[in-house]
Amino acid sequence: MPEAGQVPLGLCFPDFSRTTERAAGLVDAPRPDCWVVRFTDTTGERRALALTFPRLAKPLRVIYNPLYLMVIIAASAGLAILVARFVSKPLRRLERAAEAFSVSLDPEEIPERGPEEVRAALSTFNLMQRRARAGFAERTQLLAAISHDLQTPMTRMRLRLELMEQGELRARLLQDLQAMQTLVREGLDLASSTEAREPWSLLDIDSLLASMAEDAQELGAPVRFMAGCGGTVRVKPNALTRCIANLVDNAIKYGDSADISCMRTGGRVLIHVRDRGPGIAPDQLDQMFEPFTRGPSGQPGGRHGTGIGLTIARSLAMSFEASVRLRNADDGGLIATIDMKG
Repeated sequence: MPEAGQVPLGLCFPDFSRTTERAAGLVDAPRPDCWVVRFTDTTGERRALALTFPRLAKPLRVIYNPLYLMVIIAASAGLAILVARFVSKPLRRLERAAEAFSVSLDPEEIPERGPEEVRAALSTFNLMQRRARAGFAERTQLLAAISHDLQTPMTRMRLRLELMEQGELRARLLQDLQAMQTLVREGLDLASSTEAREPWSLLDIDSLLASMAEDAQELGAPVRFMAGCGGTVRVKPNALTRCIANLVDNAIKYGDSADISCMRTGGRVLIHVRDRGPGIAPDQLDQMFEPFTRGPSGQPGGRHGTGIGLTIARSLAMSFEASVRLRNADDGGLIATIDMKG
């Protein structure tokens, strides 16, 4: 036997029988090449290392069997689908959570399951949610503290103004003080509306609208409930009530009256609050939702408002996955619409 090189197969291993080949699925396969290396180990003993490399000059019948190929392809496709679902399922949860987080700071944290890279992404997203909630909570607490501290000196100012003699200066000072108190209160409302940690529940929408109209009428406000839509909606009741109240206040203040109605269309519930005012220029409708945006006198956000009432309404609506939009009525007046899931 040579020190190194190719040798006959029989010098490496005993001859294989046809039965062994057939049992292994190697029918018509060629004999393998046999390569040997002889060497002396560290103890001085002579050893031989033999390696076999099959020659596939003649293809194996079993590999090219159509049924065998179909089984391999089907198994590979099934495995690929399972792996794709395993990886994509937590990513779909991340997508839904990101969408929910874009409209509310109160989504549930995502279970951190899946491949290591996916778990790292989910963990980072959950951490981002916690930090964002903490930041908004700190901001709300700060505004609440400022509001509380301002109430005392403003109350003293009002008491002192009440002791002044009647006159134009006194009336103007009282009006300015009232504007300051309103601004402080609505600023706090705007901050708290972004949290909306209120639980969801089913609500009879017609009963709510009718009750709000009756309560306003008892206080002498020109509010009417015009039409209902029947059934219940899944919503955050307090957030919805505050949202409608803001729109009604705007309608009364700048449009003299408020007509409330409700309708269902395409799986959505639309709540309309209409006033009889002059309306808003079409190119300014979207701007009215920006904080402290003031429209012309006599319109929402104008001379008598703080400019954040509609901002608060939109923020509250987003907390229960709804939207608020404005449009001018064909026969005059402004219509504010709350659009939410039915």
